[in-house]
Amino acid sequence: MKPSSKAENILGQINGKTKLGDLRKIAKEIKKDHALTMELWSTGKFLPRQLAILIMDNKLLSHRRENGSL
Repeated sequence: MKPSSKAENILGQINGKTKLGDLRKIAKEIKKDHALTMELWSTGKFLPRQLAILIMDNKLLSHRRENGSL
């Protein structure tokens, strides 16, 4: 599945030198975005998943754990 343009833009901002503080700034701009959370989580990469945790909407999470999804 091809990431949305929003996800591609965010992923373009994240690299090996990105710090947690940088992710927090990005998350503050995004606020809550469950669809973007799921896209970032599906990358399987550490930093996008960290950002996904910061912007997830807890109310929309399911309890599925068998396949590693949120």
